[in-house]
Amino acid sequence: MIITEVLEKPDTYIIDDFLTPEETKDLQPHLNSLEWKQFADVGISNVELEKTKGYHVMEEEFGEVEKYYFSKIKSLDFDTPPRFDRVLYNSFEQGNSPIPHVDSMRMGAYTYIIYPNVEWEESWGGETSLFFIPEIVSPDPRERMPLKIYTKPGRLLIFPGNMLHSGSGTTISKSRYSMAYQFWNTDK
Repeated sequence: MIITEVLEKPDTYIIDDFLTPEETKDLQPHLNSLEWKQFADVGISNVELEKTKGYHVMEEEFGEVEKYYFSKIKSLDFDTPPRFDRVLYNSFEQGNSPIPHVDSMRMGAYTYIIYPNVEWEESWGGETSLFFIPEIVSPDPRERMPLKIYTKPGRLLIFPGNMLHSGSGTTISKSRYSMAYQFWNTDK
């Protein structure tokens, strides 16, 4: 495993080769078996926006797959949350453009995104954008651009749940999958 701290973003890490190629391959039948649903993004004005495919499993319904990857996350040398509230599976497709959002407004919340595609090339899109709002907004627009984390098979991305972020659609007719383990820092 190769662990990289994303210096522009506090408490944000990229872990390459988190999943072995065998684990990634073994996940494919599970992804294909999910009953994908169309979820609509809702804008600030509560106007329904485009739909994307997703599927979520709450903690009390975690199956063998969710529990296995949770145990793998727990084995990392990180201050990992004691549990996760849900796993949100996403399937972004060509032309999708989900709106930026946060997973939790609470301090101490975290999101761990696993990228389980067997193969992926950067030019195929599907990146995750992390938005950072600096204390002093620079007039240089390059300093206000989101940080793009590109999809890579077996990659794990860790970031605070209250960080503004967004997935993106693909440039090819192939779905980009992700498994987002979300800890909302609730009083459970």
